[in-house]
Amino acid sequence: MTRKTTNSPAFEAWVSDFLGAHFRDEGCYDKAVLAAEMLQHRREVSSVELVEMVRRANAMLALLPGHDHEA
Repeated sequence: MTRKTTNSPAFEAWVSDFLGAHFRDEGCYDKAVLAAEMLQHRREVSSVELVEMVRRANAMLALLPGHDHEA
């Protein structure tokens, strides 16, 4: 049986602020990951959420034009 988890408000705000159409380059990636780490350091997101945040930022980076999608 799968358990549905609810993300924290900080997680949801991070997704809104750092991912999406305005994610344009590696600088955006760096800012997103740094912000995620700071949220976890301040205990606003869990370690599990941090891993998911970095995973999502990595996925966004891989989808940018000019990045190797096969790596």
